[in-house]
Amino acid sequence: MGVRRTFYFAIFYASIQSAAAFDPADLERFRTTGDCPGCDLSDAFMIGLWSEEMPEGAGNLRAANLRSATISGIGAGFDFRDADLSGATATYMDFGAADFTGAILDDLRTYLTEFTGSIFWNARIRNVTFTYSVDGADFTGANLTGSDLTSSTITQEQLDTACGSGVALPDGLSIAPCPGGAD
Repeated sequence: MGVRRTFYFAIFYASIQSAAAFDPADLERFRTTGDCPGCDLSDAFMIGLWSEEMPEGAGNLRAANLRSATISGIGAGFDFRDADLSGATATYMDFGAADFTGAILDDLRTYLTEFTGSIFWNARIRNVTFTYSVDGADFTGANLTGSDLTSSTITQEQLDTACGSGVALPDGLSIAPCPGGAD
Protein backbone atom coordinates (compact mmCIF):
# COMPACT_ATOMS: atom_id res chain seq x y z
CA MET A 1 0.00 0.00 0.00
CA GLY A 2 2.87 2.42 0.78
CA VAL A 3 4.42 1.92 -2.67
CA ARG A 4 1.10 2.69 -4.37
CA ARG A 5 0.69 5.92 -2.35
CA THR A 6 4.22 6.96 -3.23
CA PHE A 7 3.55 6.28 -6.90
CA TYR A 8 0.32 8.30 -6.88
CA PHE A 9 2.07 11.12 -5.03
CA ALA A 10 4.86 11.11 -7.63
CA ILE A 11 2.32 11.37 -10.46
CA PHE A 12 0.46 14.14 -8.64
CA TYR A 13 3.72 16.02 -7.94
CA ALA A 14 4.89 15.62 -11.54
CA SER A 15 1.56 16.88 -12.86
CA ILE A 16 1.84 19.94 -10.62
CA GLN A 17 5.38 20.58 -11.86
CA SER A 18 4.38 20.24 -15.52
CA ALA A 19 1.31 22.41 -14.96
CA ALA A 20 3.41 25.35 -13.74
CA ALA A 21 2.75 28.08 -16.25
CA PHE A 22 5.87 30.20 -15.79
CA ASP A 23 8.97 29.75 -17.88
CA PRO A 24 11.88 28.76 -15.57
CA ALA A 25 14.33 30.52 -17.91
CA ASP A 26 12.31 33.74 -17.53
CA LEU A 27 12.35 33.41 -13.74
CA GLU A 28 16.12 32.92 -13.73
CA ARG A 29 16.59 35.85 -16.12
CA PHE A 30 14.54 38.10 -13.84
CA ARG A 31 16.32 36.83 -10.71
CA THR A 32 19.78 37.54 -12.11
CA THR A 33 19.22 40.69 -14.18
CA GLY A 34 15.95 42.24 -12.98
CA ASP A 35 15.20 42.89 -16.64
CA CYS A 36 12.51 40.67 -18.10
CA PRO A 37 10.00 42.53 -20.31
CA GLY A 38 7.34 40.23 -21.74
CA CYS A 39 8.41 37.34 -19.51
CA ASP A 40 6.00 34.59 -18.49
CA LEU A 41 6.11 34.50 -14.70
CA SER A 42 2.51 33.37 -14.24
CA ASP A 43 1.99 31.20 -11.16
CA ALA A 44 5.64 31.78 -10.12
CA PHE A 45 6.52 31.91 -6.43
CA MET A 46 8.79 34.93 -6.16
CA ILE A 47 9.61 35.54 -2.51
CA GLY A 48 12.85 37.35 -1.79
CA LEU A 49 13.87 37.73 -5.44
CA TRP A 50 13.23 41.45 -5.32
CA SER A 51 16.09 42.79 -3.25
CA GLU A 52 19.87 42.34 -2.88
CA GLU A 53 20.22 39.95 -5.81
CA MET A 54 18.99 42.59 -8.27
CA PRO A 55 21.43 44.90 -10.00
CA GLU A 56 21.08 48.62 -9.17
CA GLY A 57 18.17 50.20 -11.08
CA ALA A 58 16.75 46.83 -12.18
CA GLY A 59 13.06 46.13 -12.38
CA ASN A 60 11.72 45.92 -15.91
CA LEU A 61 8.66 43.68 -16.07
CA ARG A 62 6.91 45.61 -18.82
CA ALA A 63 4.17 43.52 -20.48
CA ALA A 64 5.13 40.54 -18.30
CA ASN A 65 2.59 37.84 -17.43
CA LEU A 66 2.42 37.69 -13.63
CA ARG A 67 -1.06 36.15 -13.44
CA SER A 68 -1.54 34.26 -10.17
CA ALA A 69 2.09 34.80 -9.16
CA THR A 70 3.03 35.15 -5.49
CA ILE A 71 5.38 38.07 -4.93
CA SER A 72 6.94 39.67 -1.87
CA GLY A 73 9.73 42.17 -1.30
CA ILE A 74 10.79 45.36 -3.03
CA GLY A 75 9.33 46.46 -6.36
CA ALA A 76 9.83 50.19 -5.85
CA GLY A 77 10.30 52.02 -9.12
CA PHE A 78 9.73 48.88 -11.18
CA ASP A 79 8.25 49.08 -14.67
CA PHE A 80 5.00 47.07 -14.79
CA ARG A 81 3.53 48.95 -17.77
CA ASP A 82 1.07 46.74 -19.66
CA ALA A 83 1.82 43.81 -17.32
CA ASP A 84 -0.90 41.37 -16.22
CA LEU A 85 -1.00 40.83 -12.46
CA SER A 86 -4.52 39.37 -12.40
CA GLY A 87 -5.08 37.08 -9.46
CA ALA A 88 -1.54 37.59 -8.15
CA THR A 89 -0.78 37.84 -4.44
CA ALA A 90 1.45 40.69 -3.24
CA THR A 91 2.50 40.42 0.41
CA TYR A 92 4.76 42.89 2.19
CA MET A 93 5.51 44.54 -1.17
CA ASP A 94 6.88 48.02 -1.63
CA PHE A 95 5.64 49.19 -5.03
CA GLY A 96 6.58 52.81 -4.28
CA ALA A 97 6.82 54.84 -7.52
CA ALA A 98 6.24 51.70 -9.65
CA ASP A 99 4.66 52.33 -13.06
CA PHE A 100 1.49 50.29 -13.71
CA THR A 101 0.36 52.28 -16.78
CA GLY A 102 -2.06 50.12 -18.79
CA ALA A 103 -1.54 47.15 -16.47
CA ILE A 104 -4.25 44.68 -15.48
CA LEU A 105 -4.45 44.16 -11.72
CA ASP A 106 -7.88 42.50 -11.50
CA ASP A 107 -8.32 40.43 -8.32
CA LEU A 108 -4.80 41.26 -7.11
CA ARG A 109 -4.61 40.22 -3.45
CA THR A 110 -2.56 42.59 -1.32
CA TYR A 111 -1.41 42.44 2.28
CA LEU A 112 0.69 45.27 3.73
CA THR A 113 1.52 46.37 0.22
CA GLU A 114 2.50 49.97 -0.40
CA PHE A 115 1.80 51.90 -3.61
CA THR A 116 3.10 55.35 -2.56
CA GLY A 117 3.72 57.46 -5.66
CA SER A 118 2.81 54.65 -8.08
CA ILE A 119 1.39 55.42 -11.52
CA PHE A 120 -1.83 53.66 -12.55
CA TRP A 121 -2.69 55.56 -15.76
CA ASN A 122 -5.45 53.69 -17.61
CA ALA A 123 -4.88 50.58 -15.49
CA ARG A 124 -7.65 48.06 -14.85
CA ILE A 125 -7.76 47.52 -11.08
CA ARG A 126 -11.00 45.65 -10.49
CA ASN A 127 -11.81 43.87 -7.21
CA VAL A 128 -8.60 44.86 -5.42
CA THR A 129 -8.43 45.69 -1.72
CA PHE A 130 -5.89 48.40 -0.93
CA THR A 131 -4.94 48.12 2.75
CA TYR A 132 -1.95 50.40 2.90
CA SER A 133 -0.53 53.61 1.47
CA VAL A 134 -1.47 55.03 -1.93
CA ASP A 135 -0.15 58.50 -1.02
CA GLY A 136 0.68 60.44 -4.16
CA ALA A 137 -0.35 57.58 -6.47
CA ASP A 138 -1.77 58.72 -9.82
CA PHE A 139 -4.97 56.90 -10.80
CA THR A 140 -5.67 58.92 -13.98
CA GLY A 141 -8.03 56.88 -16.15
CA ALA A 142 -7.85 53.83 -13.85
CA ASN A 143 -10.90 51.58 -13.55
CA LEU A 144 -11.37 50.74 -9.86
CA THR A 145 -14.66 48.83 -10.22
CA GLY A 146 -15.39 46.61 -7.23
CA SER A 147 -12.24 47.62 -5.39
CA ASP A 148 -12.05 48.39 -1.68
CA LEU A 149 -10.10 51.48 -0.64
CA THR A 150 -11.65 51.95 2.81
CA SER A 151 -8.37 51.12 4.61
CA SER A 152 -6.14 53.04 2.22
CA THR A 153 -4.90 56.62 2.20
CA ILE A 154 -6.82 57.54 -1.00
CA THR A 155 -7.94 61.17 -1.42
CA GLN A 156 -10.81 62.72 -3.34
CA GLU A 157 -8.30 64.41 -5.63
CA GLN A 158 -6.94 60.97 -6.63
CA LEU A 159 -10.45 59.58 -7.15
CA ASP A 160 -11.47 62.52 -9.35
CA THR A 161 -9.18 61.19 -12.11
CA ALA A 162 -10.34 57.55 -11.85
CA CYS A 163 -13.65 55.76 -12.43
CA GLY A 164 -15.54 52.72 -11.23
CA SER A 165 -18.72 51.33 -9.78
CA GLY A 166 -19.26 49.38 -6.58
CA VAL A 167 -16.06 50.86 -5.12
CA ALA A 168 -15.85 50.82 -1.31
CA LEU A 169 -14.43 54.16 -0.20
CA PRO A 170 -13.64 55.98 3.03
CA ASP A 171 -16.51 58.11 4.33
CA GLY A 172 -17.10 61.33 2.39
CA LEU A 173 -15.29 60.23 -0.80
CA SER A 174 -16.88 59.41 -4.15
CA ILE A 175 -15.93 58.15 -7.60
CA ALA A 176 -17.58 58.62 -11.00
CA PRO A 177 -18.71 55.61 -13.03
CA CYS A 178 -16.53 54.72 -15.99
CA PRO A 179 -17.67 56.26 -19.29
CA GLY A 180 -19.45 54.03 -21.77
CA GLY A 181 -20.11 51.30 -19.23
CA ALA A 182 -16.44 50.23 -19.07
CA ASP A 183 -17.06 48.94 -15.55
